[in-house]
Amino acid sequence: MRLADFSADSPGTLVPTVNGLQAFVPDVLPPEIDVADLVPDLQAATLALGELKGAISPLANPELVIRPMQLREAVSSSNMEGTFTTFTDLLVFDAGGPSDPQQDTVEVHNYVKALRHADRLMQELPVCGRLITELHKILLSNVTKKARGAAVEPGFLKKHQNFIGGTPKSPRFVPPPPAEAVKALGELETFINRPHRRGLELIDAALIHYQFETIHPFPDGNGRVGRILIPVYLQATGIIDGPYLYMSEYFERHKDDYIDLMYGVSSSNGWISWIKFFLNGVEESSRSAIATTKQLINCSEFFRQQIMAGRGRSAVLVQIMDLLLSNPVLSVAQIAHRIGQSDQTVRNNLGWLVEKDLVRELKLHRPKLYISPLVLDIISGHQEKI
Repeated sequence: MRLADFSADSPGTLVPTVNGLQAFVPDVLPPEIDVADLVPDLQAATLALGELKGAISPLANPELVIRPMQLREAVSSSNMEGTFTTFTDLLVFDAGGPSDPQQDTVEVHNYVKALRHADRLMQELPVCGRLITELHKILLSNVTKKARGAAVEPGFLKKHQNFIGGTPKSPRFVPPPPAEAVKALGELETFINRPHRRGLELIDAALIHYQFETIHPFPDGNGRVGRILIPVYLQATGIIDGPYLYMSEYFERHKDDYIDLMYGVSSSNGWISWIKFFLNGVEESSRSAIATTKQLINCSEFFRQQIMAGRGRSAVLVQIMDLLLSNPVLSVAQIAHRIGQSDQTVRNNLGWLVEKDLVRELKLHRPKLYISPLVLDIISGHQEKI
């Protein structure tokens, strides 16, 4: 960490740590910033987020679009950490197979599980230390020794100094030592749960994300936990009414700016540039989610039209295709259980759907698994074929 980068305006304190290095401890939020500089960006982000809410809220079953978007978020957020899997492998594992998946697939699936569990946790807890450690526990569970998280205890804060970028002897950034990190995390929890500044929640989300990533309270998994906290915080404040704003695709596309701008806050008080970047991300992510929502709704309507044209009014066929919108890979037994039909009825209907290429059987899997190629196209951005 180049100490010369840190100006007198830096919003934090440098403290001695291991290897003769200095660690950065951020000041307590909120900083003093001129919100007037952010008004146009805040208005654009708020408008786009409102349009996303308007696109999803009327749906009878919002899970039809939320679950596919969570899969995209898991892949993008994990890619940023050097963990890669295909959407097909992730969907197959989510459906219960194979028994010996690649470890990267397990890690990405942990992210999906954490996203889903966050929604349940919020029904019982505020956005607090316990919620954060629960998410970390899910993210880092069942990771083998070859994976990056093997040396950490899932759900426990760091016990040793960690580093961001570079090497332990020459890191790009040194977050707070363990004791200071515990104190800073407690102060962040207080900030998160104070009376909200109406109209400024998106700005506060930017502050919170920076602060959490700067504290870096865990040995591993900080980036992923921090990105999950964005929709969690916005849902807790009521800005969104469901877990449907995810920003990792935006951060992944602008990864260098994402890293550099947060560093710029620490080194030279670059709050305005970071918050503008974050608000632009809210706008872009909302627009992208709106487009995905429209694609999935159109896909559902296309399925209905195909079913009506080929088989007339078939409630079972519609039920199967609606189920495959939110769960794009399933077995016969899983479909039968969820729609309340016999295995044989499901097989008969799947046969017709396969014949029309609305559904395909995934080879080499037992039990047999079925996928909707159109849904895979949408959630993978037409990047992945089966």
